[in-house]
Amino acid sequence: MTDRGWKRAFEDPIPLPRGRQLVALKDAADYITRLPKADHESQQWQAAIEALIMAAEGRGPLMHARIGVMRALNRHVERVFNPDRKDHHWGRPEAGSGSVKPTQLKHRQSAVAPGSGWRASRFTAISTVAPTTSPSKNGLG
Repeated sequence: MTDRGWKRAFEDPIPLPRGRQLVALKDAADYITRLPKADHESQQWQAAIEALIMAAEGRGPLMHARIGVMRALNRHVERVFNPDRKDHHWGRPEAGSGSVKPTQLKHRQSAVAPGSGWRASRFTAISTVAPTTSPSKNGLG
């Protein structure tokens, strides 16, 4: 049987700045109660406290509690975009790369009525199909 209430464990422990980890809801609650009052009353920590209480009472998912604590812990961390992390996919395609040629793309786009998009053509085709029932199957014959 799984633990209930404050003994529920996170799927993945939450790492703390000095190497410790928060394993269960009770660990996270104890950590929050030991915070300075200024931190404890911040909007991020208040949201985390609410998510922890809801998870402990079975009114909310455990993942929301984990996310709330992680967001509160990392509230001062600025996310910086690193353009070197990912290869660029734009530019001139290389020979033999298997990319779509412009003539093929134009042909595919012209198969759908201009301005309607693929969704409109798909739903138009579905809505124009009439139901096929024979009189003997619907009880009229």
